[in-house]
Amino acid sequence: MNYTKNYRLPQWVKEDRIMMDDFNAMNSSIENGLTRTDAKADSANTKADTAVQTANSAASAALACSYVVGHYTGT
Repeated sequence: MNYTKNYRLPQWVKEDRIMMDDFNAMNSSIENGLTRTDAKADSANTKADTAVQTANSAASAALACSYVVGHYTGT
């Protein structure tokens, strides 16, 4: 049996006998990888949402500040 280079997934050739254990191990590996990727994506989304909220709060605070720009010449 041949395996893929990066993820070691089985690649059957015509002469190979398909084994239940190989098939189940491959699908378990894919399931675990997808689950980890989904968890990382959820974490990244949470961090991004927090960053947006922080940026919006900072922008609101900046807009709330009053200031005057000008020049005065006099006595």
